[in-house]
Amino acid sequence: ANNDNAPTVQYPQSRFYRNCLALSSDKFDALAKAADHAEGGSESVNSIKRVAKLFLETDRLSYAVETYGYDRKCILLTRMEPLDSSPKNDILLGWTTSGKLKS
Repeated sequence: ANNDNAPTVQYPQSRFYRNCLALSSDKFDALAKAADHAEGGSESVNSIKRVAKLFLETDRLSYAVETYGYDRKCILLTRMEPLDSSPKNDILLGWTTSGKLKS
């Protein structure tokens, strides 16, 4: 084995979530599994899954701020419409006030 399949992304991605949540990889995987869903369950189960998905998207948002210099006030988490267009319908939109990103 030459480790070609070694993970290249650390989860949670943001330092903020790694420091605040201190999730083990097993717990983060469980959170990701809960967030990876299609609507169709009970309302309470879907609500729990949406909250799990929100945690993951907020981690991505924090990573964009930390890594690329986005202003947190210039990132929008929204969803595609119609809401049933896709079970994976969350969208992060980001822009900078300076027009430049960190590389």
